[in-house]
Amino acid sequence: MENSGVFEDTKISDVIVESFNDESMQFDISKASENPGDDLLEDLDSYLEVINDRLTVSRMVNDSVTKGIVSAVKEEAKQTLCEWKQEQEFREEFETLVIQNSLKSLQNQFETKLQEERSLIHRNPGNKQLMQTNELLSLREELDAISRSLSSYESGSLFSHGLLEVGEESKKKDRLYKKVQNLGTPNSITERNGKHEEANRSRLETMDPVLLKNMSKEELLKFCKTEMANTKRNDETIIQEITEKYYSLRREILNSCDPSSPLRREKEFDSLRKKIPEVISKLDSILVESEKLPVACDNTENVHELNNKLTTLYSENCQLKDLLSNKKKEAKDLSSQVSDLVNKMSNHSLAEANLLNQIRKLKSEVEDTRIEFSLREEIHKCVIQDLNCKIKHAEDLLMESIAMQDLSEIVLMEAAKDPKGTIEYGVEDSDMESIIMQEICAIIFMEAIKDVQLTVDLLKMEHERANENRVSLETLLLESDKALSVQSKENEQLKQELVLLSASVEEKEKMALAAESRMIKEKEQFELICQELNTLRDRVTRGDILISESNKMSDQMKHQLEEASHQIRLYEKQVSSLDQKLTSAVNDLKDANEERRQLHENVKRKQNIISSLEEREIAQKKQTESILMTVQRFSKALSDFEQRASDKVKKNNLRLENLHLHCRPLFHKSKSFKGLELIYKQKLERKMSDLRKAEEEVDLLGDEVDALLGVLEKIYIALDHYSPVLQHYPGIMEILKLVKRELSGENSKPVY
Repeated sequence: MENSGVFEDTKISDVIVESFNDESMQFDISKASENPGDDLLEDLDSYLEVINDRLTVSRMVNDSVTKGIVSAVKEEAKQTLCEWKQEQEFREEFETLVIQNSLKSLQNQFETKLQEERSLIHRNPGNKQLMQTNELLSLREELDAISRSLSSYESGSLFSHGLLEVGEESKKKDRLYKKVQNLGTPNSITERNGKHEEANRSRLETMDPVLLKNMSKEELLKFCKTEMANTKRNDETIIQEITEKYYSLRREILNSCDPSSPLRREKEFDSLRKKIPEVISKLDSILVESEKLPVACDNTENVHELNNKLTTLYSENCQLKDLLSNKKKEAKDLSSQVSDLVNKMSNHSLAEANLLNQIRKLKSEVEDTRIEFSLREEIHKCVIQDLNCKIKHAEDLLMESIAMQDLSEIVLMEAAKDPKGTIEYGVEDSDMESIIMQEICAIIFMEAIKDVQLTVDLLKMEHERANENRVSLETLLLESDKALSVQSKENEQLKQELVLLSASVEEKEKMALAAESRMIKEKEQFELICQELNTLRDRVTRGDILISESNKMSDQMKHQLEEASHQIRLYEKQVSSLDQKLTSAVNDLKDANEERRQLHENVKRKQNIISSLEEREIAQKKQTESILMTVQRFSKALSDFEQRASDKVKKNNLRLENLHLHCRPLFHKSKSFKGLELIYKQKLERKMSDLRKAEEEVDLLGDEVDALLGVLEKIYIALDHYSPVLQHYPGIMEILKLVKRELSGENSKPVY
């Protein structure tokens, strides 16, 4: 909008200057005393002030629109973050409920089984040893099967990755780490994203700014949405490629590492592998002792051992619960750190927007000053050309008046010397009257020449003042350039601060992004919103920036920000791998729970039918109670969601009302601009009428000049009639020849 207004104003100024150049050539000496240059300079100054007012208004409108867009996008981003946090909390609560219910059911089953076994032992003391030996044998067989499965898994992994690569492990590690470093370097990232950026730039450069200006608000929104969708698709393809490369390299690293390395998941099974042979040895010792000792002595000891084993299992379950709770706390802390980082990034984006607005304002001011300089130079050129024409015309008139004065003086001197001769040659009163008229005309021409000299002096003074104003404006330009250099230094300092902040953010995000892998879709939406903000900022700046140096600086800033975003994505991927480890640990816990359930099922088979029915009834009651609790919690969550939806609808209505209020002053401003246009049209019409009157006056002066030329011709004819008498006076004959030449030259000149 600003550029279009500037070009329109320059066109109007060119039209005014051309009309001034065409009409200024028609002014004569008598009109020079009215000083038309002053009026034109005053009108142009007023017109330039009006143009500056319009430019300031258009800048304010553009700034307000951009601020509104940025604020709306920020509010949407905050709302999406709040929704994501609420969903994450709800999921964590649901998972905790499920885990608690499963653990409670397991504890209840253990207790019931212990009670049943004790009752069976007390009822059948003779068969106690047989029952225990059978149960221990079954447990030993199950543990042997588990240990064999684990050993087969370990031996298979070692056989596939370790036997043939013992000598080349170090070389492979070095190569893989080099590959990872090459992927992580900013040069590789910039090379990958170079094509994407060039495609976006070519797409934006092919768009005509005229089309964007002629578009309405709805068309602009549609255009922005389409480009956002295209950028989303491109970014998603790039992210998929990088993730595939990262996971392939990570697999190679895991396959090449030792079994004792912290990157492999087999370390998590070491505790189970160590415990299983210990339990087997204990079971063997118990079986041997049961065979040696009598039945009555071993009853109480076996009961105590079983109780101890159950207590150890219960303690292990408690430890696993504590680990889960600690991990949940860590996830909450990391989510809070992520929110803090998001706030910091929003503050940085606001600072960047403010800097871009300042740069835009400075550029627009520089352009305005350049336009003013060009207009004033053109005006000065036109005025100087008019002055040169007037000076030449005045010099011609001076020569003519000097010639006429010489003629009149010679004639009067001759007449005074020999009046008789003049009477003899037939000099009459009419000739004397013509001589007197010539002298009067010479006096008039002298006064006109004096007026022209005064006008020339005044115009010279005005030209000197204009030069002084120009010098002052040049000093202002130098000051503005210095201010731009200072701001460029400040921008460099801000870049350094951004680099430091990005380093600190990277260190924090290594711990923060461990809990964000579960909500990758929400994060991608947030990143897409940030990219949309960046694209909008790029389009606004590209529409306003006209100097190449500022474009280079903005491109450098963009490249640095994109490199930081790619580094953040890489760290997110590392965090996702750590989350996968956590999920594998959870799956291992689930497998252990399934093994315990299998043991409990083997114990259930040995129980009586009556006890199984009673246990089923108790379990059904507990399940119904847990289901009722979950249903109540779900109802509460639904009510909360309805309240949130109503709050969002209210917020959207308030935003629409605010936009309506912001649009009202713009309509009033447009009406005021229409009134100003009518006033300017009236001023132009008045100026055109004044110019027409000046033309009419010039025509009248031309008629007077023609009459005076006719008088000169009559004088020449009279003097030519007395040429034989005047031959005795050589000076008079030369003057007559000059008059003849001037008359012939004026007849041949074109009429202006």
